[in-house]
Amino acid sequence: MKKYIACILLLTFLSVKVYGHTPIGGLAWTTIGAFGLYDSRNEKILPSFELNSSFVFINGGLSYKNITYVDSKKLFGYVGLGLGSAVQLQAGFAKGNFSLRGRSDIQMGYIFEDFAEKHPYFGLITISASIEKYFNNSQKNWYFGIGIGFSINYIDGFNVF
Repeated sequence: MKKYIACILLLTFLSVKVYGHTPIGGLAWTTIGAFGLYDSRNEKILPSFELNSSFVFINGGLSYKNITYVDSKKLFGYVGLGLGSAVQLQAGFAKGNFSLRGRSDIQMGYIFEDFAEKHPYFGLITISASIEKYFNNSQKNWYFGIGIGFSINYIDGFNVF
């Protein structure tokens, strides 16, 4: 049974078309990326891995901060409002933690349109920035982050050609 489900999923992924940039689809992105986060309280840079999705005015995601070892307090879930992936205001929730963050994901295809038409996968590379304030946690205060990742426009699919 597991083999049949895996085959169906594989065929689905192979048959989906991916489009980089369209007017309506421009507000519906899923981004997967790695961040470098500056921890203002402890004055160090921490790695982070994130999955973030936006659909018009609603967005959300998962973030795993400081991936040196597994700890449930490092896994955050986010939910928020914004304008596509460009402007996102999110509330973060984790075991014993709460935060508010501003985030922006900018796809390279919007900045370098001509180059992205010739090299479509370049247009899906995403630069992200975030600022996050933690509450009820004496070990965390402000985190400032910048990251790079890859975005998929999930309304129009995967056909970038």
